[in-house]
Amino acid sequence: MKPEFDALGVNIKRRGAITDETLSIIHHLFGADVPGAYDGPLVKFPSFVFLPRPKRPPIWIGGNGPAAMNRAVKFGDGWHPMLPAPELKVKVEELIARARAAGRPNPEIVVRRGLRLDDLDAARAKVAAEQDAGATYFIYDLGRYPDESSFAKSIEIFIATVAR
Repeated sequence: MKPEFDALGVNIKRRGAITDETLSIIHHLFGADVPGAYDGPLVKFPSFVFLPRPKRPPIWIGGNGPAAMNRAVKFGDGWHPMLPAPELKVKVEELIARARAAGRPNPEIVVRRGLRLDDLDAARAKVAAEQDAGATYFIYDLGRYPDESSFAKSIEIFIATVAR
């Protein structure tokens, strides 16, 4: 990731502060038809009319560490960790307890996984294990395919045999 930050001229060590303030601004802007002035450590702007305003999009926070979990509780509607199911279950329980303590609803728990569709029983078991671990939203990671037809066939198999 460092080369990506370098290409943008952003200090990678500031990414957490930038992310937190960006999320704070999103909540600020969607919190009122006429948001008040914003005076943060990185961004400042006056009050202005924000109409017509769409519904705030859901915010999924990615990452496994303490900072990501803090953001998920404070700003998120969902959490998208990269943890295997056995590790996920403990962290989901922790996150839900923290969300409740903060007066927040249970977040969506988003997992992205690949599945081998040549063993449908194993694929179903993997999805079930993710659900048991607390996953509420499953993104089927299709990986790379040689062509569009192969990609579409994989989706059809998944929908017809695993996601039913």
